[in-house]
Amino acid sequence: MNSPKSLAARYIDLFMQPNTELKEARSDSWKWALLTQMAISLILVIVWGQKVDWQALMENAMQSNSRITPDMLDTVISFQEKWGATFGIVGVLIGTPILCFISAALFWGIGRASFLTPEAPTYTQALVVTTYSGLAVSPKALLAIMFCFLRPVGGLGPESLSPTTLSYWVSPENTKLKTLFTTLDPFMIFSLCIVYWGSLHVMGTSKRGALVATLMPILFIAIRVIRSS
Repeated sequence: MNSPKSLAARYIDLFMQPNTELKEARSDSWKWALLTQMAISLILVIVWGQKVDWQALMENAMQSNSRITPDMLDTVISFQEKWGATFGIVGVLIGTPILCFISAALFWGIGRASFLTPEAPTYTQALVVTTYSGLAVSPKALLAIMFCFLRPVGGLGPESLSPTTLSYWVSPENTKLKTLFTTLDPFMIFSLCIVYWGSLHVMGTSKRGALVATLMPILFIAIRVIRSS
């Protein structure tokens, strides 16, 4: 009898042989995937919070956010220096699970409307798809952590620190383009592939249902880009 794979092996297999890992995923696999994703994000927020130049960050934010005026800048910088990292940590500990559970509910609804298997997909299976797709982006965060130790962070946000992100190389003045460039990343594309494969292999949806599930994150990205100002 084969011994269970270690978490490290499962993490590596997600990138080396994703279809196999998804087919072998158990209904409770979402727990380790979510906790691993949160741990990596938490380390990034803490390290970045110690390295970032808050004044430069807020000046950059002022250029892309008309709601931040020069008169508010000193107050905002003082607040961020004191509480910015704390709010980032709270965002990871509370925001990440909430977003995960909401996304899983949407995937679950799509799965129940398009499944081909004898039984309808469960919510925990949708959680596996959600957390695995989130974990697929984690190398971007790991590279950002390395950046924090190897180079000055300046006023860059954590989403722009990984060299795999287009915004690392190009920083357009147009706010919508800048927002779009922060999401153009090979790991994000891989994450979308995980949603598609996971919908097929974990939830047992049709190819059409898997495609709809894959288009959902793209829709949210498009809305975020359109709403940026």
